[in-house]
Amino acid sequence: MGCIVSSVACCFCSSAASLCCACLPSCKSSTSSRMMFSIILIVTILLSVIALIPDVKDSLTKIPALCTPFKLSPFTKEQKAALDCDAITGFGAVYRICFASTMFYLVFCVIMIRVHSSMDWRAKLQNGFWFFKYVCWFGLLIGAFFIPVEGFTSLWMYVGMIGGSLYIIIQLILLVDFAHSWNENWLTQYEESGEKCYALGLIFFTFLFNSLSIAGIILLFIFYASAPQCGLNKALISLNLIFCFLASVISILPRVQEYMPQSGLLQSSMITAYVTFLTWSGLTNGHDPVCNPSLTIANSTNTQDGSVVLKFDRHIAIGIIVLVFSVLYSTLRSSTKTSAGKFLISFNPKLEITAAADAFNHGIEVVINHWFSDDKEKSITSRVRSATKRKCSQIEKEGLAVVVSVKEFHKIICGCRSTLVVYNKPLLYMFG
Repeated sequence: MGCIVSSVACCFCSSAASLCCACLPSCKSSTSSRMMFSIILIVTILLSVIALIPDVKDSLTKIPALCTPFKLSPFTKEQKAALDCDAITGFGAVYRICFASTMFYLVFCVIMIRVHSSMDWRAKLQNGFWFFKYVCWFGLLIGAFFIPVEGFTSLWMYVGMIGGSLYIIIQLILLVDFAHSWNENWLTQYEESGEKCYALGLIFFTFLFNSLSIAGIILLFIFYASAPQCGLNKALISLNLIFCFLASVISILPRVQEYMPQSGLLQSSMITAYVTFLTWSGLTNGHDPVCNPSLTIANSTNTQDGSVVLKFDRHIAIGIIVLVFSVLYSTLRSSTKTSAGKFLISFNPKLEITAAADAFNHGIEVVINHWFSDDKEKSITSRVRSATKRKCSQIEKEGLAVVVSVKEFHKIICGCRSTLVVYNKPLLYMFG
């Protein structure tokens, strides 16, 4: 009997994963973990979108004894409904779905505090046991709908405001990192191959994003700030316009170019376009029809009980598209190669960096030591097979990477004075 139970139990662990994923290409455990956590986030988004569709509630109310009250017995006048359709649809349902996912991510965030190695048992819990973690998340999702309505919706609304603000900041960082990588890649291709199509492509997309932003700001002034009583809208649009213009000017200053040679107008133009979208999204939430023409459009519907439910609007759809793009980008791209990764590990290029090398099987072993502000030394080791190549692979480790962000420094390597030139890139080349 024990053998049978053990055989069945193994199907819920590694054997099930091997059966389902054997045809997929291999990847690091950190990448696969990000993908599995992203699946939960994407499912959360889809469930929230479904809950916001007004037709869902109308369809549920048509099911007998599901949402409509019914008599428990023909001998009693007491009526009871199986489900409260107001609680499982609309913004209340979105709050509960997001609450369950937030608690799930928060638990693993606490578990992974001060975990620096994949050999830690908590890292193994982070990277494995996905069947049981999905079951726990589904249990939290079901349990969230049993939370009493009183006080929960208003409290979680404020939590959502704070979380939404932090999300916008992180999303801006990801967009800047994406634009920086894009700009750096095409500039490198242009410098190495000499093909002008890469340079023309950068100019085209920079012009495109700026043109869309200018057109959007003009439309915002026309439709949302033309009336005299729309002073707040005028101030918001004007402030965002000024800040975006300053960001574009700062991105091309000589001092900025000295420390960040790959900085340019592409990054600022993409951020300007996104900020213009955020401004439009915020203005559509105004309550004055004169300053918010979106209210005159049929963006709401009346339910059978007379309540008003907002429809799935266009700015919500665009926001979800940007969100999914950010999730996929942060999932599939290694954080150690991005500016976001350097931001999250709080790397300080001004702190001392030392390099040393020893012979190891006719190769070079390079140890990069970095002293952080807490006086704790972090060391990462990288090896190359041939000493003649003088080339190192990217230094990388699960959850931690040392990224060199200084232009050049000189150290003694294998008895000769060498120069390591990195130009804000991970450690790639060493040469005498």
